[in-house]
This record gives sequence, structure tokens and C-alpha cells, in this order.
Amino acid sequence: MTPRRALLPLAAVAVFAGCAPVQPRTTTAPLSEIILDLATSPAITRNQLVTAFADQGLTVTTSQPGVVEFQASREKGILGYDEVFARALIAPLDCGTRVTLFGEQTHYPNARAREGTPVRIGPSSRGRALEVWNKLQSVASALRGKSALTTRTPTE
Repeated sequence: MTPRRALLPLAAVAVFAGCAPVQPRTTTAPLSEIILDLATSPAITRNQLVTAFADQGLTVTTSQPGVVEFQASREKGILGYDEVFARALIAPLDCGTRVTLFGEQTHYPNARAREGTPVRIGPSSRGRALEVWNKLQSVASALRGKSALTTRTPTE
């Protein structure tokens, strides 16, 4: 057997070992985001995210290779107006894709204000922001069922 042929099985093992399932990490995500490591390509993950957002009633307003976003219209709230958005950031990994799900609620003093005060939404949010957060949790659950390697979710 030639030395070149002897290395062929070793090379195949090295290639497949790089894509072995990742052990769950001990680091935790902040309470205001959900991080998923998936075993699918970024393009497939993006399509799954668009579908999962739509299934949860989050109409996709922006969809690019690295981002899927839902933007709710500005609504009158207590002492001003509030706007909520949810975003999924898609980043390639060596053998899959990392998805970071999060959202923000921005409070404006009036309907015409251009600048507002943004706050990350999470499990302690209220009203429409909490509804959007719960929908992001459902999006994460849908993706976990399809191809999750590891998941880091917030715990209160």
C-alpha cells in the first residue's frame, strides 16, 4: 500500500470528525436572546426561519442572507407610542449555522418622533412585546425540532 493510500482513510475520518455533534455549552445567553446552533446550511436555515416566523404570525419585513426580521407598526401606548421588532441573525459555523433570536421595543414620546428609547424584549416584557417574545420562543422550538445541535436559551 502506498503512503498516499494509507492516509486516505485518515483524511476521511478527519473531515467527518470536524462535523461531529457539538456538546452543549455551559455558557448562557442573556435573558433577552435565544441562541441556536443548527446542523443545516445558512440558506436552509434562512428558509426555515421565514416559514417559522410566518407560522407564528410574524410577517417578515426584511429577509437577507444573514437576517430575517419582523417589524410591527407603531401603536399608541401609555405615555406615547411603541414599536416592536424581532430579528434572527444567521451566522455560518464550520458544520452548520448559528441563529440568534432577539427583539426590541422602542418607546417614542409622540407619533411623529424620529428618535425613541429602545429596550430589549424578553420573558419579563409586557403587552405586545411579551407576545412577540413568546412567538420568538415558538420559532426557536420549531427550529430545534428540525435540526438542532445545541441550544442556549435564557432561564429566569
